[in-house]
Amino acid sequence: MKNPFMGLFQKNRPSEIEESDVFITSSLGDNGQLYQQDNPKPEIDRVLTRALKENLISEADIERWSENRQSPPGTSRNAILGWKQACKLEPWRTQQFERLAARVYGFRSILVCQMSTLVLADQLTAKISPTMWEEMFELGLAPVVEHGRSPDVEGRVVCVSKDPSNKQVRGFTNSTKSFTPELAYADANVVSGVLELIAQHIPAIGASVYVARPVLRKVSVRPLTNRQAA
Repeated sequence: MKNPFMGLFQKNRPSEIEESDVFITSSLGDNGQLYQQDNPKPEIDRVLTRALKENLISEADIERWSENRQSPPGTSRNAILGWKQACKLEPWRTQQFERLAARVYGFRSILVCQMSTLVLADQLTAKISPTMWEEMFELGLAPVVEHGRSPDVEGRVVCVSKDPSNKQVRGFTNSTKSFTPELAYADANVVSGVLELIAQHIPAIGASVYVARPVLRKVSVRPLTNRQAA
């Protein structure tokens, strides 16, 4: 028997479903939380999430960075905001975020013994080619010895970086067969200071680093005069 109310139900159903679908799609995020579609809350990466949780930054900071960041053409405003983008907008936060990123991604921070590090670097010259030293300097990656430890090229060699989570840095350490590296964190000035110390006191390394890539200065090219051409 035909349901006498079916026609009435079908008549009203399309508009109800359509309105409901629009509401659910526009007002519920992936995590089920409500938000306004015309002004969505910016998504942030793990480092900024931790910074927000530890009250190192505010919601206003995130909103400001999201508005002012420079993203590749075609990138949605709702694309995930990363801590490195925040550093570009406010460079004075760089060291703070680098230290936090190391903690978030599980890299320990160490104290460097300079004298033992020089001994280690000298020993590594037998294992690391000049090209590899050059690459390590370019990446800002320094082999070091921790305070209280002794140089040991046969064991795990600690290599510090200001950004050990960097893909290129991790790619280098994962692919090298010359020694067994362990990535750790150190402040940027510590890393650059160690590399400079190594280059100055280990002649074989200093020569390969500075001679392989001489400093090039940008000069303007002027057309030759008739006298110069002659």
